[in-house]
Amino acid sequence: MGKKEDLTGQRFGRWTVVEEAFSKYNKAHWKVICDCGNEGFVATSTLRSGQSKSCGCIREEYYKNCGKHHMSKTKPYNAWAHMIERCRNQNARDYKYYGGRGITVCEKWNDFIGFWEDMKDGYQDGLRIERVDNEKGYCLENCIWADRIVQNNNTRQNRYVDFMGKRFTVAQLCKIYGIHPSSLQWRLNNWEDIEKCLFTDIQFQDRSKKEVNNVN
Repeated sequence: MGKKEDLTGQRFGRWTVVEEAFSKYNKAHWKVICDCGNEGFVATSTLRSGQSKSCGCIREEYYKNCGKHHMSKTKPYNAWAHMIERCRNQNARDYKYYGGRGITVCEKWNDFIGFWEDMKDGYQDGLRIERVDNEKGYCLENCIWADRIVQNNNTRQNRYVDFMGKRFTVAQLCKIYGIHPSSLQWRLNNWEDIEKCLFTDIQFQDRSKKEVNNVN
């Protein structure tokens, strides 16, 4: 027999596990408390699989919000929903990069209406919600709508390259010189000469290196 799993203190969606309550059909059931204050009893497998994330308040809020804003099938709503998911659902694929390292969502943005009230200005199709400071959470003061290039420039794992007396991200250099990101990454990993990396076998060789001086 393996060591019995103890979920006490762990979070699953909006549930926080208080203690083991009873066993039914050889399955442990846990006393849990929802962020809204309601209590319940949920089996280990149901918590682990994400089948139960709250006392039902998530569903209630969803239908309540849908009735108010009629935006449940829009891209801004999806951006908000994914933000909440990665910050609060321990079973989410990217939770370890967000909620798992302390990235939070401000109280007003618990509701999509509050989020949209703050962020509707400046939104355009193709833009994504982005934090200005990657060490801080999601709130009006720290968020903008950004395109993919800006997001790539802001990622914590981004690679920087010094060229012509300035510092660039790989994404910026790819945009300037028309190089596919994977190609430039390979060259940087295998060649030491930055000019060779940028000007070998690309159709934009006639572009002056002075272009980099116009990049902010």
